[in-house]
Amino acid sequence: MKIVVGYLGTNPISLDLSRSNKNTLVAGSSQTGKTVLMMNILLNMLEERYNGNILVLDPTGQYGFLEKYGFRRLVPGEDFFINPLDLPEPYPFEILTSFPEYAFGERGLMSPIQRGFLRRALEDSNNLLDVFKKLEDFRDRATNEGDRNAIDAVLNRLFPIFTLKAFTKTEGEIPAGFNVLDLSLIPGDDAKTLFSITLFYVLYHSSYIGALENTLLIIEEADRIGHEPIGRKHIIGKIMDEMSKYGLWCVFITHTVAKLCKEIRNSCDIKFIFRLNDPEDVVLASKMIFVPPEEIARLPRGLCFYRQGE
Repeated sequence: MKIVVGYLGTNPISLDLSRSNKNTLVAGSSQTGKTVLMMNILLNMLEERYNGNILVLDPTGQYGFLEKYGFRRLVPGEDFFINPLDLPEPYPFEILTSFPEYAFGERGLMSPIQRGFLRRALEDSNNLLDVFKKLEDFRDRATNEGDRNAIDAVLNRLFPIFTLKAFTKTEGEIPAGFNVLDLSLIPGDDAKTLFSITLFYVLYHSSYIGALENTLLIIEEADRIGHEPIGRKHIIGKIMDEMSKYGLWCVFITHTVAKLCKEIRNSCDIKFIFRLNDPEDVVLASKMIFVPPEEIARLPRGLCFYRQGE
């Protein structure tokens, strides 16, 4: 299958979906045309009767219009739920220790003592509220100030997400068909980040047990959760390693290139580069698509450079 995505003069430019590596990077500053391009690709895939699954991770609600084209809009906390603690070990611990890092950078890294209290709190807990109550109990019974400070630090890092309805239970599996996960109603960027990370672990686990095949995952604002983790492999990298066996491919839509994990950048065989303003982004994008930096920096709105493979 080939999907027309635009034109070079009057000649159509197409995505070749028969290629083994279809992972795609769409990068550009705000209002340059990234989302319009992605919506155009999706509508053309529908027109060509794409027979796989599509899952759009939409933090702003801008893909809601796809409902009238047959997509199902799912809202976390209303008709879609994921409880991180329903995943098998060691995923819940990995999710809750990596989430603060994605949300706060190096400030979010947990010390060994903080990780120890969190691991104890996860034992026999059924949901995040159980974890919260156990941590509070540990703090109230702590006999020294160092322990109390460590537990308080864990509580402060995780507090924004303990009571959100979207994390109270798990219902069903990753939905098949064409779906938009509308994260815009989840309050706060921290909670959106945790939901995204948990979803990635669910996708990874589903692919590992062979329950997910032939799926396109579209990640809007990928720079929110796509930066380089400290001392571990990125969960998206794990997904892409595992799910390439099952026909999954990812589209990363981002405002930046330099802040994306190198592993993600290198995995994308298809690249759409719109105008970029940050000098570091411009230089890196130039090396990726073999175009002079000044040409990237002066691209008009709605135009991009496109490179697929060699």
